[in-house]
This record gives sequence, C-alpha cells and structure tokens, in this order.
Amino acid sequence: MLIAQTSFAETIETLAIYVKQIAWLNTIPEKEKRPRRDTVGGDLPPITAGGYLIDLLFEIGPAQPLAMSSPVAISELEIAAWKANRGISLSAWEAGTIRRLSHEYASALSKASQVSCPPFYLSPERMTADRRDKISKAMSSWADKLNSGKGALQK
Repeated sequence: MLIAQTSFAETIETLAIYVKQIAWLNTIPEKEKRPRRDTVGGDLPPITAGGYLIDLLFEIGPAQPLAMSSPVAISELEIAAWKANRGISLSAWEAGTIRRLSHEYASALSKASQVSCPPFYLSPERMTADRRDKISKAMSSWADKLNSGKGALQK
C-alpha cells in the first residue's frame, strides 16, 4: 500500500510541476511584451498518469481572475457547477486534485510575473551540472532526514 501511495503522490507532484511550468510559459514577465513560450520556450515534464486531470483543469479554466489582483484557484463551487453542466461525475480525489492543480497554477502565475523567476521544470538535457549538484544535495539532505525519523512520511 505504501508503494501505491508513493506512486500516487509522485503522480500528483508531476502534474503540479506540469501546470506550474505551463503557467510560467504563459506568463508575460514584467517589462516584457510576449509570454515566455514565445521567447524562451521550455520543456514540460513527461506525464505517465493522470494527464486527463490536466485536460479537465484547462477545460474548467485553470484559474479565476480577480479585479486588481492575481488570479486565484477555482473554487469547489465552480468545479461542481462545471460537473453539473457537463453531466460529468468526478470522484472526490479527482475533484480535489483538480482544485490543487488550479491552486498550483494560480500561484505559479503570480510568481512567474517576476523576470527572475526560474522555470519550474528543466529537462535533464537542459539542466546544468551545477543545478544537478544542488538538486542532488537537497535530495540527499531530505533522504537523511527521512531515514533519521524526522521526515513527514514517518508515522
């Protein structure tokens, strides 16, 4: 069961990185005239499971605009209305995942408006050796904490 939970969590995390990268690509940074997708491009993480949830997110609308403010995540009510209008049934975890992905997208839009905001995903081919080392050290530190019993996954 732990393997299934880990795989499910990894799938959701990959979907979250995917939508954050889409937000980064769609954002026009301050003092720029075109979105990053037109100027710098970028890769997207490979999706091996749950891709239909991203399709549903973008069909519903990944975020809601607010007057004089950054976009916000879609609400449970908006998801319920969309489901009712389409005659579609979603499980609780599907609706919750779509809501989380919307939150990730809206949050990334806000961050990505800064010119200095790095991409949320770099393909292994584009990643520099220095960045790989930083990620490796961070993952080692996380694994050390987890193995010492201080990680969030310990019960």
